[in-house]
Amino acid sequence: MSELGQSTRCLRVLNVQLELEEGEAVLQERAARRAGIEAEDIRGLRIARKALDARRRGRASKPHFVVNVDLILNSDIEQQAGAGFRQALRSGHVLWQAPPLPVEIPVHPSLEGRRVAVIGAGPAGVFAAWVLARCGIQVDVLDRGPALQDRSRAWARFLRTRDLNPEAN
Repeated sequence: MSELGQSTRCLRVLNVQLELEEGEAVLQERAARRAGIEAEDIRGLRIARKALDARRRGRASKPHFVVNVDLILNSDIEQQAGAGFRQALRSGHVLWQAPPLPVEIPVHPSLEGRRVAVIGAGPAGVFAAWVLARCGIQVDVLDRGPALQDRSRAWARFLRTRDLNPEAN
């Protein structure tokens, strides 16, 4: 989301429907309509959550996406918006959000221009590799155990027999 400043507010719009074949370009208009505001009032948009709803509800129902959208609006939106916006707030279709804070993780200057090895491809190792790579540091991720295809076989074997192979993670 861009254009964050003191003159902006963040709004989360819940449960905007998007058909499978539709592009995300229609989200701004649909989110504005659901929030009871004009699409021109939106300064920025970010998809906060996107889920596939494949439940059957009657004969005509078909799978679609349900999207929660974060909008950046001018801080004076409450004075400009009409009754539709106030109704959307009361109904819970939209919620005020705290603006997202930029996350900066400092990397020690001694790592600049060097190649780093991250040991372990678990959640912490992948996150460390991602942060280092975003800071322009070359990263090699090393993980013990078999190749990915062999891990998949070990996982399938575990699901079938409940025999755990500790070397296959």
